[in-house]
Amino acid sequence: GVQTCALPILAAIAQKAALADSMLRRWRHELTTWKLGRFIRRLGAEVDHLTVVSEPERQAVIRMGVPAGRISVVPNGADVLDLARPLAPQEPDTAVYSGALSFSANYDAVRWLLTEIWPIVIKARPGARLVVTGSTAGVDLTSLPSVPGVVFSGFVDDIKTLVATRAACIVPLRAGGDTRLKVLEADRKSTRLNSCHLGISYA
Repeated sequence: GVQTCALPILAAIAQKAALADSMLRRWRHELTTWKLGRFIRRLGAEVDHLTVVSEPERQAVIRMGVPAGRISVVPNGADVLDLARPLAPQEPDTAVYSGALSFSANYDAVRWLLTEIWPIVIKARPGARLVVTGSTAGVDLTSLPSVPGVVFSGFVDDIKTLVATRAACIVPLRAGGDTRLKVLEADRKSTRLNSCHLGISYA
């Protein structure tokens, strides 16, 4: 069997098509959607079974032409052994955003966070601290707004413990369509989650 990620990818392409600044760009995104559908149909014919993470994604794959009886929903979950680990105490007035800034959707989220959201937080809680984790390779951090209390940590060996010790996990994603592992990590560590609708769409 094979697990697909058709719906998040389709959503990301649809976002790009909606924001396209020319008919040519919009047509290219629509062509990509058609190619993806053809690939999924071919993949469905070559394997015994497909799994997806949600019912809306299952319906999307069915619309692509894969027989409904060959698609099963296997939701995202958490490691039960990891859940059994004692939770570290949370530090007040702290937040985390996890995601490599080399991925454009994460970069856009952090730029929006630092431009529109974090200044409001700092005004209300001057001592608040934000850790942005993930690779910054090839990213010009000087192009992001400089605001107090923000640290770019780069890759973190134990992201689960870091998330568990933050008072909040922030997911201000406005683009992209990957599975939101950051949402699952925050939820299973009882860290308060602050997100927009898209940020939790595929968790």
